[in-house]
Amino acid sequence: MVGVGSVEDMWNNRQRVWSVWAWTTCSNVGLVLGPIYGAYITAYLNWRWSFYIATIVMAALTVGSFFVQESRPTRLLQRKLEAVRKETGHDEVQIHNPDHLPTAQEFIDVALLRPLKLFFTEPIVFFCSVMIGIAFGLIYGLTESLTIVYEEFGFSTQATTLPFIAILVGLLLTAFSRLYDLRVLGQLAQDNATIDPEAKIRPYVTAVASLVIGLWWFAWTIPPRAYTHWIVPTISLVLIGVAANDFDTVLCGYLSDAYTIYASSAFAAVAACRALVAAGFALWTYPMYTNLDPNIATSILAVISTIFAVTPWIFLKYGRQLREHSEFARYSTRMENKTSLEAGAVGMTELDSYSA
Repeated sequence: MVGVGSVEDMWNNRQRVWSVWAWTTCSNVGLVLGPIYGAYITAYLNWRWSFYIATIVMAALTVGSFFVQESRPTRLLQRKLEAVRKETGHDEVQIHNPDHLPTAQEFIDVALLRPLKLFFTEPIVFFCSVMIGIAFGLIYGLTESLTIVYEEFGFSTQATTLPFIAILVGLLLTAFSRLYDLRVLGQLAQDNATIDPEAKIRPYVTAVASLVIGLWWFAWTIPPRAYTHWIVPTISLVLIGVAANDFDTVLCGYLSDAYTIYASSAFAAVAACRALVAAGFALWTYPMYTNLDPNIATSILAVISTIFAVTPWIFLKYGRQLREHSEFARYSTRMENKTSLEAGAVGMTELDSYSA
């Protein structure tokens, strides 16, 4: 979650529309392409090469990460302060640094226990974590289910992964939702209105509708209870791709706007829930699709998604109230006002003047 936390550090509310989208889309594109190249690598090389290639890529990214510069305003201002202290000898100079953790116990409370506390006590974090987890888990589950379904259409083992391309198309189509976000934010800015996090939640309504329609469509256009051309259920996967990516993008953006400087703590809770749900989907999808049948199994997922269709309206109607009643959200906003990029720039200017 360091990556998406850095997104909050470096860009403001409006700029995060594209930066969060880029981050979530890249991660989801990786999930979608993985089964495709994994199947063909395994078929033409061997399964070990899937791990060799992943290791090479991760090694290159690890080396590159050493050249990534610090972006958190409080850390940057703290470094400036330390330089001024060393130059002037005035150790009494202090700044407001809410990230300062003087004891090991405080580190444990903030880094390990705070995400768990947020998950169980903050309704916003709970709902976002569950919905993002479901979107993430669906992609993992489809890795198993698409193989079963498209083998019935006569696809080879490797070719059964190609319908993931339809999901990839859906992921990229969510760029149009970001254009809508920018239009809404631009209108609010023109009217000098307050830009609340809920201003960017409306594409989530479309995402939930896309998921419900996509799952029901897929459920009843596949064998053995329905016989259509393979392209018919494949088109529904585009809708599922739109939903999966917009779940991730909209809700991550919402958490970033709601919890500002402490969004990483909320994202840590999301990451834990997402990993657990994805692991669950990977474990029970294959038995469910084989012991029942693909139509009934997908219908169960469609029923669950239909139940969760109420969540966008909860955010739209009660999101602001939930934030206003959240002690941690209010605290995050206060700290953001004191340690934002703009405030940090002012603080550095003052320190430069002091140094001079």
